[in-house]
Amino acid sequence: MRKQGFIFLFFILLIAGTGCYKNKAVPSADFSWTDDSDSLYPHRVTFVNRSKNASSYEWTFGDTHSSTETSPVYLYADSGYYDVLLKAYSDSKTEWAQKSQKIHVK
Repeated sequence: MRKQGFIFLFFILLIAGTGCYKNKAVPSADFSWTDDSDSLYPHRVTFVNRSKNASSYEWTFGDTHSSTETSPVYLYADSGYYDVLLKAYSDSKTEWAQKSQKIHVK
Protein backbone atom coordinates (compact mmCIF):
# COMPACT_ATOMS: atom_id res chain seq x y z
CA MET A 1 0.00 0.00 0.00
CA ARG A 2 2.85 2.37 0.79
CA LYS A 3 4.35 1.85 -2.69
CA GLN A 4 1.03 2.72 -4.36
CA GLY A 5 0.76 5.88 -2.27
CA PHE A 6 4.27 6.91 -3.32
CA ILE A 7 3.49 6.30 -7.00
CA PHE A 8 0.23 8.25 -6.68
CA LEU A 9 2.02 11.17 -4.98
CA PHE A 10 4.74 11.10 -7.66
CA PHE A 11 2.20 11.43 -10.48
CA ILE A 12 0.31 14.21 -8.67
CA LEU A 13 3.55 16.18 -8.25
CA LEU A 14 4.53 15.49 -11.84
CA ILE A 15 1.21 16.79 -13.16
CA ALA A 16 1.26 19.81 -10.85
CA GLY A 17 4.85 20.63 -11.85
CA THR A 18 4.18 20.53 -15.57
CA GLY A 19 1.23 22.87 -15.12
CA CYS A 20 3.51 25.50 -13.61
CA TYR A 21 6.01 25.41 -16.44
CA LYS A 22 5.58 28.27 -18.87
CA ASN A 23 7.16 27.88 -22.25
CA LYS A 24 9.25 31.00 -22.79
CA ALA A 25 9.72 32.37 -26.26
CA VAL A 26 13.41 33.07 -26.76
CA PRO A 27 14.14 36.32 -28.59
CA SER A 28 15.82 36.42 -31.97
CA ALA A 29 17.55 39.50 -33.38
CA ASP A 30 17.31 40.55 -37.01
CA PHE A 31 17.24 43.78 -38.98
CA SER A 32 17.45 45.24 -42.44
CA TRP A 33 18.67 48.67 -43.43
CA THR A 34 18.38 51.19 -46.23
CA ASP A 35 20.78 53.99 -47.08
CA ASP A 36 18.39 56.88 -47.72
CA SER A 37 21.10 59.45 -48.38
CA ASP A 38 21.62 61.13 -51.72
CA SER A 39 25.34 61.86 -51.31
CA LEU A 40 24.58 64.84 -49.10
CA TYR A 41 25.79 65.35 -45.57
CA PRO A 42 24.61 63.78 -43.25
CA HIS A 43 24.07 60.24 -44.46
CA ARG A 44 20.61 58.99 -43.44
CA VAL A 45 20.14 55.25 -42.77
CA THR A 46 16.81 53.65 -41.85
CA PHE A 47 16.97 50.46 -39.78
CA VAL A 48 13.98 48.09 -39.79
CA ASN A 49 13.85 45.82 -36.76
CA ARG A 50 12.74 42.29 -37.67
CA SER A 51 13.41 40.72 -34.27
CA LYS A 52 10.98 38.22 -32.75
CA ASN A 53 9.86 37.69 -29.13
CA ALA A 54 11.70 40.76 -27.84
CA SER A 55 10.44 43.77 -25.92
CA SER A 56 13.45 46.08 -25.79
CA TYR A 57 16.39 46.79 -28.04
CA GLU A 58 19.88 48.19 -27.95
CA TRP A 59 21.54 49.40 -31.14
CA THR A 60 25.20 50.28 -31.60
CA PHE A 61 25.86 52.08 -34.88
CA GLY A 62 29.60 51.50 -35.18
CA ASP A 63 30.63 55.11 -34.59
CA THR A 64 30.35 55.34 -30.76
CA HIS A 65 26.62 56.22 -30.87
CA SER A 66 23.72 54.00 -29.79
CA SER A 67 19.93 53.93 -29.49
CA THR A 68 17.16 52.02 -27.70
CA GLU A 69 14.49 52.78 -30.33
CA THR A 70 12.76 49.84 -31.97
CA SER A 71 13.52 50.86 -35.58
CA PRO A 72 15.76 53.93 -35.57
CA VAL A 73 16.67 56.31 -38.35
CA TYR A 74 20.29 57.30 -37.90
CA LEU A 75 22.39 60.08 -39.44
CA TYR A 76 26.02 59.16 -40.10
CA ALA A 77 28.44 62.07 -40.32
CA ASP A 78 30.66 60.33 -42.90
CA SER A 79 30.32 57.69 -45.57
CA GLY A 80 32.14 54.42 -44.98
CA TYR A 81 31.80 50.97 -43.48
CA TYR A 82 30.23 50.57 -40.04
CA ASP A 83 29.72 47.53 -37.79
CA VAL A 84 26.12 47.75 -36.58
CA LEU A 85 25.03 45.64 -33.60
CA LEU A 86 21.44 44.97 -32.49
CA LYS A 87 20.67 43.29 -29.16
CA ALA A 88 17.07 42.13 -28.62
CA TYR A 89 15.98 41.47 -25.02
CA SER A 90 13.12 39.44 -23.55
CA ASP A 91 10.59 41.02 -21.17
CA SER A 92 12.61 39.93 -18.15
CA LYS A 93 15.90 40.95 -19.81
CA THR A 94 17.34 37.57 -18.76
CA GLU A 95 17.40 36.28 -22.33
CA TRP A 96 18.71 38.11 -25.36
CA ALA A 97 19.97 37.63 -28.88
CA GLN A 98 22.16 39.75 -31.08
CA LYS A 99 22.94 40.35 -34.72
CA SER A 100 25.88 42.27 -36.11
CA GLN A 101 26.32 43.37 -39.69
CA LYS A 102 28.82 45.51 -41.54
CA ILE A 103 27.00 48.15 -43.56
CA HIS A 104 28.31 50.48 -46.26
CA VAL A 105 27.03 54.03 -46.03
CA LYS A 106 27.53 55.93 -49.32
